[in-house]
Amino acid sequence: MEYGIVVALICAILTYINLDENLCSKIKILNKNKDKNCCHEIGVSKNKIYIITSIVFLSSFVACVSIIQDVSNNLNIIKMNIALICLAGAAAMDYREHRIPNIYPLVLSLSAIICLGIGYFNNQQLK
Repeated sequence: MEYGIVVALICAILTYINLDENLCSKIKILNKNKDKNCCHEIGVSKNKIYIITSIVFLSSFVACVSIIQDVSNNLNIIKMNIALICLAGAAAMDYREHRIPNIYPLVLSLSAIICLGIGYFNNQQLK
């Protein structure tokens, strides 16, 4: 249960950071290579940010608890929760700017390679 709250909180914080353009512009990592000719960015009101962040928190908590209950292998639980976190961040950025930064597919790819290697050396069974 605590693990689900932590993952849901990470998803909600990442969503809030990606939706709040003032906070997002202060964090230079997310807007490092922003295209100057791109006019897709939309302003999102504070109320809408709070509503979307709350929905993301609740839905990611339910998804994480469901993953923990249904999946028996800890490595698969970790893989699915990393994908859940990246999906929340990418969806929020896509909603605000209509683009997905390359950091999310990079994190997914690297975590998949690392988890695949760990699973191979631990003789993980595919079930």
